[in-house]
Amino acid sequence: MWPVNGKSSPAQKELLGYILEYRDAIIARIRLGVTVEQIRKETALWMEPVFAREKFSLPKHEKAPARCSKPAAASSPSTRNSA
Repeated sequence: MWPVNGKSSPAQKELLGYILEYRDAIIARIRLGVTVEQIRKETALWMEPVFAREKFSLPKHEKAPARCSKPAAASSPSTRNSA
């Protein structure tokens, strides 16, 4: 995750910081017998204070916390591979 020109802009730094914090929260919740949906729910709850405090300088980055807290869409039977 390195910028092409070798130097991150302030907006890139703030977004990367958020992404890494979210990644670490997900990894910390992965364990045997837990579903992906459970991990997402637990992570969303744990990240609520982060969502509340995080202010992004670019409006398009403000959508990141909302997207992370939404439940995963279930795959429909038509999109599943059949064997």
